[in-house]
Amino acid sequence: QCYCEPCVFFKRTDKGLLIIGAYVDDLITLYSDEKEMRSVYADISSRFEFTPQEPLSDICGIEVSENSEHIILTLSGYIDKMADAFLSPETRSRAAHTPALESLPRLVDLALDQDPSSIDPKLLRKYRAIVGSILFAATTVRADIAYAAGMLSRAMSRPTPALLEAAERVVQYLSTTREIGIHYTRNADVQLDGSSDSDWQVRCSTSGYAFFLANAVVAYLSKKQPTIAMSSAQAEIYAASLAGLEATFLVGFLAQVVGHDVTPVDLGVDSKAAHDLSQDFISNSRTRHFERRQLKIRELVERAIVHVKSIGTSDNVSDIFTKPLNKGLFEKHRRTLLNCG
Repeated sequence: QCYCEPCVFFKRTDKGLLIIGAYVDDLITLYSDEKEMRSVYADISSRFEFTPQEPLSDICGIEVSENSEHIILTLSGYIDKMADAFLSPETRSRAAHTPALESLPRLVDLALDQDPSSIDPKLLRKYRAIVGSILFAATTVRADIAYAAGMLSRAMSRPTPALLEAAERVVQYLSTTREIGIHYTRNADVQLDGSSDSDWQVRCSTSGYAFFLANAVVAYLSKKQPTIAMSSAQAEIYAASLAGLEATFLVGFLAQVVGHDVTPVDLGVDSKAAHDLSQDFISNSRTRHFERRQLKIRELVERAIVHVKSIGTSDNVSDIFTKPLNKGLFEKHRRTLLNCG
């Protein structure tokens, strides 16, 4: 049993590796030593009612397929059900190429300022149903809608008609791109790397990060920061610290499963100030008000768990988690994120 993920079990043998992931009464088994895995199957079957279903085709609504180059995760069936439930035929027939319009943050702010007693109960129920469905897609396979899902979730108790339209647009986008999914490259080296980013607002900023393995995303985040940053540097260093904590978990998990150290993990940031602050322990009037948790990345750099490097803003895929993007930049980052065209 993995010490950092109690629902994952592994065994290394002379001929390969066995991994079992448990979700309630469902198991996903990955193996390179088939004989040993058949032995495990027999042992489980001797004590429980157990039916192997091979090859893996779906798990928790996630569709699993493969070809000579990739293992592919999609949600096309789930998305079709969402579109049937929440979109009119006219809306469904129109294509949407991005999940969020530039106005989404402003719509959320306006919604949070309204009187809760004025909200139509029918609107509230429909909005919550749509956003709940969107959240499942965003947290499983469709990382490209994580920002939109996070922003819509901020107004779960105070939606407006405009926000309902914004939620329907996300479903419309998913329907337009229903076949898109995560493509993991077969037989790729065990090399973990990632990036982090943040916007900077007069309100609480949004942190984003992504980590990649087998050329596609394995961990990602789009989340409102708990405090108001006094500068873009503060917002960026906090996002980097959150990413560093995720990297700590991932390297511990990988080291235990694959049997060798994968540190340091490259973490790309597009802020020079955040890059310098991650390695500079000098305190001055511009930085001494930062909370300790916002500077956690410094400790992780010193311990050689994370290596922070500078990257260009246009190359930072985590930008997709912090703000609405235009179609060209959004599709560029989506290709990198999901490893698909």
